[in-house]
Amino acid sequence: MLDTRVPVSSKRLEPDSQARLGRYLSASSGIEFSGQAKLFCFALILIQLFLVWAVKFEMPWLISFDTASAKAFNRFGHAHPQFVGQTYWLTAALLIKTLPSLMLVVWCWFSSNDRPDTDRLQLRIAVGLAASFISIVVAMAVQELIGHRERPFFQPGYTFTQFFGGAPQRDISSFPSDTCALVFGLSTVVYLYSRRVGLFAFGWAVFAVALPRLVTGIHFVSDVVFSALNGIVLVILASAVLPALVKAPMSYILERYRALTYALTFGLLFEAGRMGGDLRPLVTGMLKAIVS
Repeated sequence: MLDTRVPVSSKRLEPDSQARLGRYLSASSGIEFSGQAKLFCFALILIQLFLVWAVKFEMPWLISFDTASAKAFNRFGHAHPQFVGQTYWLTAALLIKTLPSLMLVVWCWFSSNDRPDTDRLQLRIAVGLAASFISIVVAMAVQELIGHRERPFFQPGYTFTQFFGGAPQRDISSFPSDTCALVFGLSTVVYLYSRRVGLFAFGWAVFAVALPRLVTGIHFVSDVVFSALNGIVLVILASAVLPALVKAPMSYILERYRALTYALTFGLLFEAGRMGGDLRPLVTGMLKAIVS
């Protein structure tokens, strides 16, 4: 059997730290992954693959569905211009679309200090947070693999209004939505910690992030559905499988480099809140090189 224990010098750890480290190494940190949960994840993965296939080969039924739904949102926008004007602002404001979800994950981390199973919960939160970040990379990789899909905003047949927030980025493919992938992934992290708060997080993801992107012509329905499932599945799978593999090295790092770890995590949260910001061109370039 592979020994995953990390050698720790007792001279560098206080008794409290030694006890905490022992709890990390002995705790069973993964979520329960029942047969029903496996079937649920498998079904969601199949739906994602099905959507990728349908978008890649421009299946008529999917095009018809996306077109009809986009036109319905377009008509709604013309019927309620003031509401849609504010909604467009929501799609551009990082303070609204990503920061609340990130704040809820930070709340989960520190509120877990009051729980008897702090180490197990924090390990799960860390793994889920990493999986949420990876969901952005997966969404960007899918964009490169299937090619560019024009956003509804720029396609003929629609008259989405350009409000003061400006037009959406045309050079980024409509399918899938990396913003929705991140926010729904973070909502899943929160839900695994607290169902009540998690339901609020999912409600925010739907009504403050996903729906505005449909109403303003930034995405089609299939773009949002794929991305939401992407974030949810990655976090569930990571939370079920990875904690047992990373709990030893994570405990080692947190005990010795806690301040540095928090500083680096803050930087990652900042970049995630900006949807990649300065890192996005670098990641995009690497993905293009891999695909080509």
